[in-house]
Amino acid sequence: MERNHLLYAKNGEKRVADKKFENPAIKEVISYKPALWNGLEDIEKRPFISTNLCIELVQSIKKNTASIRTTPGTALKYAL
Repeated sequence: MERNHLLYAKNGEKRVADKKFENPAIKEVISYKPALWNGLEDIEKRPFISTNLCIELVQSIKKNTASIRTTPGTALKYAL
């Protein structure tokens, strides 16, 4: 089901106010464009991909405060 929302241009200007999707995957993909623009601008200022930049991009896309896991004991079950 679709609902109204705003998409913002690179400069933060309101551009489109027509659709919002309840499907979480679609909602996440809609967040990619502004996150990637912000990442590109950051790389243009400082040509280096930092851990903090990656964390900021994920937080922007997922709309949360996710970070790098710090819990000890995390292991890959099917590691080669």
